[in-house]
Amino acid sequence: MQTPQNIKKVLVIGSGALKIGEAGEFDYSGSQALKALKEEGIHVALDTSGIGKNNMNYESLLKYIDLVLLDIKHYSKKGFHEMTGRDNSNLYAFIKDLNSSNAKVWVRNVIVETINDTEEYIEKFKKFTDQIKNVDKIELLPFHKMCNSKYEALDYTFPLKDYSETSQEKIDYLEKKLKRII
Repeated sequence: MQTPQNIKKVLVIGSGALKIGEAGEFDYSGSQALKALKEEGIHVALDTSGIGKNNMNYESLLKYIDLVLLDIKHYSKKGFHEMTGRDNSNLYAFIKDLNSSNAKVWVRNVIVETINDTEEYIEKFKKFTDQIKNVDKIELLPFHKMCNSKYEALDYTFPLKDYSETSQEKIDYLEKKLKRII
């Protein structure tokens, strides 16, 4: 494969044309593309929520990944369901396989007022992330409604349409709490 000399890193973003929540990043052709990139010495990052498909062998994919940007919607099953309308059991399978890999991990968590915007949540979330190997960074991100149009275009109801956007002040406050417990 001929590679332009200036390409050093690639970010793979899951789903694409598939419906929201499906794991397009874990198909065969995707893993073969990652393998080819890795063989060319290109740094490969995967942006995923880790919920993927049932009974997926993530290890075959993760061996080609240098960095995982892991968006954890909520650490608990109940909170995850409230935020997404889905089950998060596949996340645990993903984390198990992720822990068998050498990929570095950046954990990201979107903060939604009244769901996960408390100090108690941050403490439990930190304990949850302690189960994940190779975490280099934890980011708390403010909830916004920019994705609402994607849901509408796909004729889905956005589960958080009635929630307020999270202020940067709230994020700053919770990040200070997180830094105290790290």
